[in-house]
Amino acid sequence: MSPNWFWVVVTVVGYAAVLLISTGRRPSRATLVTGVAALAVAGIVTSLLPSSLSTVLQDANTGAGISTGVNPAINLGDDLRRGTSVDVLSYTSSSSAGEYLKLVDLVDFSGRRWSPAQVSLKAADTVTKLPPAPGISKSTRRSTESTKVSVSLLRSPYLPIPVPATKVVGVDQKWKYVDASGVTVRSTSESTPGLHYTVTSRPVNPTRAQIVKSLGDTPADLSAYTNVKGVPADIGTLAKKVTQGAANPFDAAVDLQDYFRDGDFTYSTTTPVREGYDGTGLDAIEVFLKRKSGYCVHFASAMAVMARTLGIPSRIAVGFLPGTQDPRTGAWTVTSDDLHTWPELYFQGLGWVPFEPTVGQGTTAAYLQQNGATASASPSASASPSTSDTPVPTATAAPSQLAVPTTSAAATSSAQAAGTSSTNSLPLGVAGLVVLILLALTPWWLRTSRRRRRLGSGPPDAALDSWREVVDSARDLGISADPGETPQVLAERFRALVAGSQDAEEAVDALLAAVQMERFGDSPAAASVHDAARVVLGGLRSHSSPAARARATLAPRSLFVEPRARPAQ
Repeated sequence: MSPNWFWVVVTVVGYAAVLLISTGRRPSRATLVTGVAALAVAGIVTSLLPSSLSTVLQDANTGAGISTGVNPAINLGDDLRRGTSVDVLSYTSSSSAGEYLKLVDLVDFSGRRWSPAQVSLKAADTVTKLPPAPGISKSTRRSTESTKVSVSLLRSPYLPIPVPATKVVGVDQKWKYVDASGVTVRSTSESTPGLHYTVTSRPVNPTRAQIVKSLGDTPADLSAYTNVKGVPADIGTLAKKVTQGAANPFDAAVDLQDYFRDGDFTYSTTTPVREGYDGTGLDAIEVFLKRKSGYCVHFASAMAVMARTLGIPSRIAVGFLPGTQDPRTGAWTVTSDDLHTWPELYFQGLGWVPFEPTVGQGTTAAYLQQNGATASASPSASASPSTSDTPVPTATAAPSQLAVPTTSAAATSSAQAAGTSSTNSLPLGVAGLVVLILLALTPWWLRTSRRRRRLGSGPPDAALDSWREVVDSARDLGISADPGETPQVLAERFRALVAGSQDAEEAVDALLAAVQMERFGDSPAAASVHDAARVVLGGLRSHSSPAARARATLAPRSLFVEPRARPAQ
């Protein structure tokens, strides 16, 4: 979230008030003018600061790269448009093609947006042994994968895991599984940064026979996943038109996926914002289907809703694309740009099958192909070659992989667009950073200018200016220098502080004598009085701690607080 100028100014005013109260001193007119100017500059700079820079600074200071909240889909578009990509996690996997990592399932569709199911976590639902993924037959072919995950800049109440997971090792008992949403993992008190854990998962890779067998099974009560209340008739009409040649529900789902991936749709994170249809609601879906331009949340929403109009249970998964693999180590890095949504459709015997309709975001799993079989209530009725136990022909896709990175033209253009956006925001970010540095150095510059002016003045106040500079510098270093004290008393204190340095002690005496002659003897001080002041300043600084010297440089007390004499005791 970008900083708000109003709250920045309020914070600065509050901080200044605390400083004034703690010092017990009344600010001078010059201090008030400087303070008002600083507030104005803070407000102006904050309002003009590029959001990309503010995000980087926030990430650096708080370690917050992405914060998903309870419903990650709400801010997903903003995270994809953040301009500066950050690494959110890394992992290694026994799957050579990488893993999609799911955070949460969005089940409830109100017509305005998708949201997770309302569930209560149970103390006994630990993650060391997860319940079976719903709907998967024991006879369905599956593989077993092991994935080690390390989370960095991701703050989420959900654990990113490959699915369907069977066991999670390495997190504490405050993480519980959410069976109602498809065996995802959540905590109401913990967050993900710094976690290191291992997940065992068993993704499906059905044969053609197993897919056809699932067509004749009667699914459980999945009315929550088929709700189409409020869906406009034209969306249902389009779904029927797209799938009119499908022989069965599974083929219809493949037709829907192909409609988005192989049609006239384009990937864009900016078009929905520019044309005012960003979101997951029915209004946004209707416009998206006409404009045919959007990003993952629009593709996933549209396909899930269209599937429901055909009677196919559906939901949306939110998580991450596989990321990028380091060929040297085999490790995968997932960034904020990999945040993703995809639809999952339910088929009894196969469970929740992931689809990838988003154009340019990967290739689909090899078993998501047309089979042409007619749904039958009797599994034994399938004796044709189409129902053999021969696996669906595959290329090089791994069984556990929903989609792998692709080098298609759409993906290339999308990456180029993201790179251009990031490049264009770089000069603004650098300019904002320069402004912040200059603001931080403003007190040093003002104090240095005053010192240069005082130590360069001529008669009749050369000695007095030098003396004032020494006293102010002492106050900046945290040395007691009350204006009610006489020059003789202050000189004794300075002499004690620089004791051991003969040059500094002699310079204190010479400066005091010059001040007395100039004030009371009507004898203008020689130019050498400035040299004496510089020696005293060097002595005071050398006898002060590094912290005191740093404070005197960056936040000089004499610049902000006017000294007042202490009352007599």
